[in-house]
Amino acid sequence: YAFTPRETEMLLAGGLLRLIRDTQRSPVH
Repeated sequence: YAFTPRETEMLLAGGLLRLIRDTQRSPVH
């Protein structure tokens, strides 16, 4: 099964949002 470009976009966006949220919760300077 190959991800469609749209699905890849969604996965990447989800990962970025999770990273941003983690960074905001525990800021690393």
